[in-house]
Amino acid sequence: MPRSASLHSHTASSLSIAKLKAEKARLEADLAKARTVIEVQGKLSALLDQFATDSAPNQNGENTK
Repeated sequence: MPRSASLHSHTASSLSIAKLKAEKARLEADLAKARTVIEVQGKLSALLDQFATDSAPNQNGENTK
């Protein structure tokens, strides 16, 4: 293989690696955001459930709070 072809191949590989590393970093950031959203949704769901339970009428038809 001529030296210029080897250099081109090495440069193309380096470029591909750099692109993949950048994509990996972007995907990791997206994953972190998604995990945060899921955590917040879980907390919100628990809070809304608590509000629904607290404001549900008791056996006498009265609200508990």
